Amino acid sequence: MLALNEREKKALLVEVKWKDLSEREARGILKSLERKSELVGAGRVGTFLRPGG
Repeated sequence: MLALNEREKKALLVEVKWKDLSEREARGILKSLERKSELVGAGRVGTFLRPGG
């Protein structure tokens, strides 16, 4: 999912998984989102990982 704030030139990229992930899988998804953020010119990347449960 991608949300854009054109006025502030910010973007939010989100990926939701409805299953348990290993830490390795989760980090791979974060890396993929970082690459996607570069494609849309999102600039600085911050990450937030919320474990299920």
